Amino acid sequence: MVRKFYKEIVSANIISVTLEHNGYQNGDASHGGFVKIIIENMVSTCMSVNGEKTDKFELLIRGDSERSTFAEAFNFIANELYENQKVSEDYYEEDRF
Repeated sequence: MVRKFYKEIVSANIISVTLEHNGYQNGDASHGGFVKIIIENMVSTCMSVNGEKTDKFELLIRGDSERSTFAEAFNFIANELYENQKVSEDYYEEDRF
């Protein structure tokens, strides 16, 4: 069964996010498991992918292991962004990438 979720997030800009997935399928990409995320600019969102300005992008992950590592990566990103909402003054001098 495919599950699909949609949400608009409003601030000084507005984005929409769509999440679609079909859960674990007991194997690699050939078993049919997928996670699809679409992020779209609704109003005033400055986004780029691979250096190119865009108003919408789609990310497709296929396979159970890929699903797990992707979820862990997104959790890591979300935690960092929520826990550190203010940029420190020395941001540009250390730990930049």
